[in-house]
Amino acid sequence: MSSQIKIALYYLLLKEESEAAQTFLLDERVSVYPNWIIYLFFLAVAFVTFLKVISPKSFSLIFESFFLGQRKQEYSDNQQAISRSTRILLINFALVSGCVIYLLLTGFSLNYTFWFSFAPILYVVFIYAALNFLSWLTEQQKRLREQKQLLIQCVVILGLMYTILFPLWLLRPDWNDTLVKILITVSLFVFFFRFVRSFKSGIENNVAWYYLILYFCSLELWPLLFLSRNITLS
Repeated sequence: MSSQIKIALYYLLLKEESEAAQTFLLDERVSVYPNWIIYLFFLAVAFVTFLKVISPKSFSLIFESFFLGQRKQEYSDNQQAISRSTRILLINFALVSGCVIYLLLTGFSLNYTFWFSFAPILYVVFIYAALNFLSWLTEQQKRLREQKQLLIQCVVILGLMYTILFPLWLLRPDWNDTLVKILITVSLFVFFFRFVRSFKSGIENNVAWYYLILYFCSLELWPLLFLSRNITLS
């Protein structure tokens, strides 16, 4: 009789342990975003990691040149490596910014069209082409060279910052509102800093301030407003 009681108690103990273990089983995570977003994220991380290995000083030199405005001798000595890194980081910006546009629109349940992902890099290409056209038209290549460099550095830095926000957006879709605020704040800060640096550079090169305002309003703000309006209307 006592052995039967022991068996029954042992059975009840095993049953309780089994039920307790089942409560700790993780449910299969439902993917909110398509697989290609994940693949592009890993590709962007691979780009950044690869560059960090082959050219570890490029990142710090780009940040210092953009935010401090100092062209150190070390920057000039590593110009070839920085140029190579910049080209790859521009590809990284094109990938990450396009994915951020997708996450931004789908996060607010807005209509998404594939070409919207190309809007950020198309905007950069337009501004760079406009600067090249102005340098040819005014024959002020040296004065506008720094403007083009600031544009590229701004884009590269934004691409790196978006790469940091990207995994948070993928892992925590419920943080969408907070991440959007961070995204807008970071983007506005970097663009405003570039605007101040560009305006200061133009004044130092004896460019009239009203020409600078006309340039930024006509060639930079207008296409940005045009893209924003078309995305919103769509």
